[in-house]
Amino acid sequence: MTFVKDNKMWLIKDVSVILKSKGEFFWKGFIIGIGVTFLFH
Repeated sequence: MTFVKDNKMWLIKDVSVILKSKGEFFWKGFIIGIGVTFLFH
């Protein structure tokens, strides 16, 4: 029981880390995109 619970906790941690890194990547790309748009208009 505890083994399965620990695995679920690790899975949740992995997913949250992946989402966080993807979110940071998305926001950096979004900000760069806005900057480029303003530069060229």
